[in-house]
Amino acid sequence: MLKLTYYQLLQAVRMPLTFLWTLGLPTILYLVFSYSQTEAVLLLGYIVFSSYLYGSTLQLIDQRESGFLKTIIQSRRSMFNHLCSIYLANLVVILLSVTVYLALVLKSDFVQLAPGYLLAVSAVSPLVFFTCQTLTLLKLKNTDISTLCSMMLMLFTLLSFSSLDVMGFELNSLNPIYSINAFVNIVQNGSFALTDLLPFLCLSVIGLITTAKMNIQSYEGR
Repeated sequence: MLKLTYYQLLQAVRMPLTFLWTLGLPTILYLVFSYSQTEAVLLLGYIVFSSYLYGSTLQLIDQRESGFLKTIIQSRRSMFNHLCSIYLANLVVILLSVTVYLALVLKSDFVQLAPGYLLAVSAVSPLVFFTCQTLTLLKLKNTDISTLCSMMLMLFTLLSFSSLDVMGFELNSLNPIYSINAFVNIVQNGSFALTDLLPFLCLSVIGLITTAKMNIQSYEGR
């Protein structure tokens, strides 16, 4: 498991663009738009969600299209261990990104507040990982899913800074980035309840089933 995780981290080091963009975009937005500390922390959800979206989901889909996942199954290697290594590698990258970003945003409050934020991000990460995995259920080519991911990320990020109520239903309750931020704030304020995890749990169950039933055959040639 540790060797697989180390390999996944090496892959991230060799392809640093995703890491730089994940950390760079929220930092640029924070600097350009002069967000308050409260508003800037809302971009933690972007860091977590985008990291798992591009660092795990699209990675798995690319591996499926290249035949790598099929090779793993045929060589009798554990798909579970492979998925865990991807998750752990992404978690390391996320915690590093969040730490750097919080140091820029919190400044003098970093030492006092950062541990709470990092703990909350760590707690919600497994659920976000499997939430992102629901995309592997779609019978689309990797290029189409990549485009869909970009659209989702842009839409969810924009909606996180707004409040849209339609006939008494808050649309942001379906927004993973907003839900991550809400969870982080709840844990940070010490008012955490298990019911706060329900949105993630529902999507995570779908993600678990999807991952277990994931088709390892490529869709590119169909």
